[in-house]
Amino acid sequence: CHVLTSRQMGKSSLMARTAHLLRQRGLEVVTLDLAALGQNLTPEQWYDGLISRIGWQLRLEDRLEEFWNRQARVGPVQRFLNAIREIVLARNARRLVIFVDELDTVRSLPFPSDEFFAAIRETCNRRSEDASFDRLAFCLLGVAAPSELTGQTVATPFNIGTRIELHDFTWPEMLPLSHGLGRSAPAAEELLERIYFWTGGHPYLTQKLCPAVSADAAVQTPAGVDDVCHQFLLSAQGREQDDNLIFVRERLCRSQASFPELLPLYRRIRSGQPAAADEGSPEITALRLCGIVRQEKSELRVRNRIYERVFDLAWVDRTCSAYLYASKS
Repeated sequence: CHVLTSRQMGKSSLMARTAHLLRQRGLEVVTLDLAALGQNLTPEQWYDGLISRIGWQLRLEDRLEEFWNRQARVGPVQRFLNAIREIVLARNARRLVIFVDELDTVRSLPFPSDEFFAAIRETCNRRSEDASFDRLAFCLLGVAAPSELTGQTVATPFNIGTRIELHDFTWPEMLPLSHGLGRSAPAAEELLERIYFWTGGHPYLTQKLCPAVSADAAVQTPAGVDDVCHQFLLSAQGREQDDNLIFVRERLCRSQASFPELLPLYRRIRSGQPAAADEGSPEITALRLCGIVRQEKSELRVRNRIYERVFDLAWVDRTCSAYLYASKS
């Protein structure tokens, strides 16, 4: 399966909780953070790093290292698959789930990553010939579209795996958070409702405002929540310091370089003009991965009121002007 969506939606938290549940049910679990492997590597070093982390988590370091060194004549991808089959899966009959987080970092590798994704697909294809692969599953997580990760259309794992969508909190899902605000039930729900007014249920932004409101005993009304939101997110300082707002801004500007129509498209959406949620459009995909839009039925809208305020029409015009000036220079 794969969870490919914008940053700070709870992917890594979901991975950690799922891994814990799977271990409780008797499955073996490996979690791989590709960002921790580094980028200035040869293919052999990169795949060796994957195997080393698998070995460390399954207590197979020595066996896998010995196997890896014995297979020096074999290419790194084939060595990786052989090690999984002959050492990892052969040691017992338990099911194994490998989580691969920060998947988008493969875009910065100095070599193509197509073979890596082809290898994951191959583990699925081999199930008809080798029953041991029935016990292996991969879960891929990152901030990228499948087309950004691999140019292969035949050997990609993304058209055979299950796509898992993550959404913002609904109001019923947010309600339990009111217990942590440190207010009486009616007052807590009123404050939480105002938080929801601003964040629209965005996981990160909601968890940014909730602790801030909880920590400030002076916040007793929706107007107080507005003040907190302005202080931490809408003020000039908040806009420049908040990690999520920085990510959205930088991702928008970076994507604009590849898709010149991106900011004009966002401008139309911000102006309230209808924009169809066309999954085949690279501009729509880029906006989704920025996390700045959400889908309502078949059309796109700005995701929440915080983004509406921070990334308003004046911001779009300034950014477009700066981009045009830089491109001419």
